[in-house]
Amino acid sequence: MTDWHHTPPHKFDYEGTYMVTASTFKKQKIFSTNYLLDFLQETLFVLCSKFHWQIHACTIFSNHYHFIAKSSDN
Repeated sequence: MTDWHHTPPHKFDYEGTYMVTASTFKKQKIFSTNYLLDFLQETLFVLCSKFHWQIHACTIFSNHYHFIAKSSDN
């Protein structure tokens, strides 16, 4: 596993369940319409499917999102 420089320590392994959080630059409300929110959600789902991640929960806002997903074993 690799240590991450933030506190508390973050551990990364090849397979596991992760909570992922991301934000737009300077918290700008880039995804401010239903169309853009749908685009972001669809993109997230397509990429998770492509890389064999199983989404357990997600929430998407105009300037950030969170999701919990299980990674594939490869």
